[in-house]
Amino acid sequence: MGIDLDNHHVRNTHRKTPKSDNVYLKLLVKLYRFLARRTESSFNKVVLRRLFMSRINRPPVSISRIAAQTDKEEKRTVVVIGTVTDDNRLLTVPKVSVAALRFTATARARILAAGGEVLTLDQLALRAPTGSNTVLLRGPKNSREAVKHFGFGPHKHKVRNTVGNVVSRTNKSTTETICRVQGTQVREGSWTQKVQRFQGLNGLNWEVSLRTSGFTGLDTSRKGGETSIGYIRRAGSAVQSLAYEYYKKMMVSMQIGVVIIN
Repeated sequence: MGIDLDNHHVRNTHRKTPKSDNVYLKLLVKLYRFLARRTESSFNKVVLRRLFMSRINRPPVSISRIAAQTDKEEKRTVVVIGTVTDDNRLLTVPKVSVAALRFTATARARILAAGGEVLTLDQLALRAPTGSNTVLLRGPKNSREAVKHFGFGPHKHKVRNTVGNVVSRTNKSTTETICRVQGTQVREGSWTQKVQRFQGLNGLNWEVSLRTSGFTGLDTSRKGGETSIGYIRRAGSAVQSLAYEYYKKMMVSMQIGVVIIN
């Protein structure tokens, strides 16, 4: 007799415990698991769920974001399930109480120098066991560089519409490419032109052959002592012109000319 159950082989991927082996994090999970079970506050359930998350899903929060989200008149404790970092663009740090998993040294010093408080999550549980008079903040999860390259990649024939189907033949992808120029062409980057020139030439299958001036089939006329006896093969037009200019300067000093053949 077979087993015919709904979602029989579907694994539940929601975390129930943190993957970290940090004993202090596990103690916080034990504390907020108790508070989430014995209190009716949804604050403790949210904190417990965020304690399970990976560090990618717990991005850091800067003190400038905390300052922008806090009200001077309403004194509420800011809660961050993650790291609080400094922001040197913020000139004046407001007086605020912040509870977080971790503080950087500069962020801690600036908050304390402004007359604020730096709390741990177990101290927050003693002060506000139900999360009253608190505001829960989290950082921008999709601000990583890797997120910009997710999704439908650039393609010259396809585009994704709002439904998700391929409907057009124009490239309207919003995904950033890692390298816009591929193959034997010179890649776009922050290198100098000299390095780009060498990188573009590395992909060439070129050879320089010395021929006598009597070789038939080529223009071997002499121009100021230069003889057309160089060859650069298998290159695109852009790289050919680049290689031609570079090797022309090199070979003129050797009294050797360059001829580009396709």
